[in-house]
Amino acid sequence: LLMCCDYLGLPVPVVLMICEYARSLGHSGIGYIVRIAENWAQEGILTLEAANERIAALEKRDKLWLAFSAAVHITNPTPSARMSGYLLHWSRDLGYSTDELVAAYYEMADHTGKFSPAYMDKVLSSWHEKGLKNIDQINAYLLDYQKQQLEKTKQKQPPAPLKKKEPAATSYDIQTAEQKAALGAPVYKRRKKK
Repeated sequence: LLMCCDYLGLPVPVVLMICEYARSLGHSGIGYIVRIAENWAQEGILTLEAANERIAALEKRDKLWLAFSAAVHITNPTPSARMSGYLLHWSRDLGYSTDELVAAYYEMADHTGKFSPAYMDKVLSSWHEKGLKNIDQINAYLLDYQKQQLEKTKQKQPPAPLKKKEPAATSYDIQTAEQKAALGAPVYKRRKKK
């Protein structure tokens, strides 16, 4: 803990806050505390206000993960480090909640067939750039997009094929069959080898 203060330059109250946060998560090991302290020192979280904001963001991320993972049936109890970064970005920077994340998850699943947070990030960033801020706006956009795609496919459909003339009905007359057989056996030609 002294290293966190002396080497990393974190104030004592911030280090104590990290210890309390780690304990609340059930991680009381010094390695976990030092990793958080190193991360916060790199990001410049050196005041109690900044530490409070970070803890609030982390708690929001954890709640978001629990709701999201339950909605899409992901069994991991905690998100990976990479997924944690995405969750913080989606909730803090883009302002999305569980409903929007679930919609992006299903968009991702429709196009990739596997879990890809990077693809979800592209979907959510695209929606954010288009000004879609909540699930109602997203659903309206998706419905409109589907209608446009349906109209495009209708316009691209080729004209209906011409109806072919139906062949004459097959005859099962024994005399006709005998006459055809009298013409000789069929000759089959071999294909030339390449």
